Amino acid sequence: MNHQDGESPRMLLLTPSGMLFNKILILIKFLLWQCVLDTQGAMGLSAVLYMDIKKFLSTTFLFQQLTPSELGVLASICNTKRLKKNQILFSEGDEALAFFAVVYGQIKVFKLSKNGDEQTLHIQAQGDLVAEAVLFGLNTYPAHARALMEALVVSIPKKSLVDLILKDPGLSFKLMAGYSKRLKEFVATIESLALTDPKERLVWYIKRHGQRDKKTITLNLSTSKKELSNMLGITPETLSRTLKVLKRDHILDEKKGVLMLKDLRGF
Repeated sequence: MNHQDGESPRMLLLTPSGMLFNKILILIKFLLWQCVLDTQGAMGLSAVLYMDIKKFLSTTFLFQQLTPSELGVLASICNTKRLKKNQILFSEGDEALAFFAVVYGQIKVFKLSKNGDEQTLHIQAQGDLVAEAVLFGLNTYPAHARALMEALVVSIPKKSLVDLILKDPGLSFKLMAGYSKRLKEFVATIESLALTDPKERLVWYIKRHGQRDKKTITLNLSTSKKELSNMLGITPETLSRTLKVLKRDHILDEKKGVLMLKDLRGF
């Protein structure tokens, strides 16, 4: 190529117009590369989320009886939803379009009194289902649900799941088998709460909702002690006395809203 005045390509790029052209060229290359990365990232993220949903659903009680291929079909109709602390998942009276499985975090299910006070019904943690009763005919949510901390849930659309069951009625028997197992656990829980003393109830709750280590179980209290006492079926005063006894006996430590079980012997 011939260049006027004997300028080399390198010299041309050093002129103001050449430097501008060079910057534009670099910008175009960057944008093209970013598009490639975004496309690959989106495809990779989609695959990861799909695989995670399938694997996670296999650990929930309702879907444990499903085959890998059935879980794959189920995962394909589901979505994930991230919640910030105190974000509402649904409100009482909302149209019940889906139910949810908690991947991490805690979801508080509650009713509101006439005075606006919250009455805790459940606190659902990792692996628990929220509002699964919508699958059995509920058209609206019977209570409110709110994230007590940052949380991730899998949203399982009711209509799409019902359509899958209609196509393959055998799925209904597998879901009923999973739910039957859950009901037995509920019965055992009710019997436990009815027959045990406050210490055993509190220890059971911490074991149920806490994080287990080699020697301890730690529970970050995301509710008030009044709400905790309501869920345990005891008065706040009884809960306070129970905590004092467990701490005195070196079974439990309490620091800044964290309960730590240290000695599980006898429980």
